[in-house]
Amino acid sequence: MYLKIKRLTELGLNLSQIDRHLDISRNTVYKYRNSEPDKLEKIITQWGKREKKLDYFCKEILS
Repeated sequence: MYLKIKRLTELGLNLSQIDRHLDISRNTVYKYRNSEPDKLEKIITQWGKREKKLDYFCKEILS
């Protein structure tokens, strides 16, 4: 996604054109467009590690 947004930005498309083309929210385009690859990679890796409300009850639910 990051590479697609960067490529479309380099082609001269503006924010609203990119969000319509990729069918994603304008906030997502803005976040990806203004972030650096290293920072974005860190954010993406943290998404999977985030604790969820039901994690505490996981053993009970699965048994």
